[in-house]
Amino acid sequence: PQGQVTILRLRPGAHVLPHVGVTNQRLVLQFPLSGWEGVRFRVADEWRTYHRGSAMVFDDSFEHEVVHVGNAPRVVLYAVLHHPELGTPIING
Repeated sequence: PQGQVTILRLRPGAHVLPHVGVTNQRLVLQFPLSGWEGVRFRVADEWRTYHRGSAMVFDDSFEHEVVHVGNAPRVVLYAVLHHPELGTPIING
């Protein structure tokens, strides 16, 4: 759900197989905390790498996958964001 924030860890040698998110009404943010060296991340037809101090934001309704050939566990801050093309989010409460 939008507003979800968690820490994700991926072990060296892992391959998160191609998959898609459940909706195109959100964006996913991943901010690398450690172990990003040797990690490649594909969204649609574009391969990306993590960079120190830079977040990666993408629409996870596009097919994506992760390949980790580095030596240390990859740890990222993961957050689900409101898609800005959908206007202002409605916050209940």
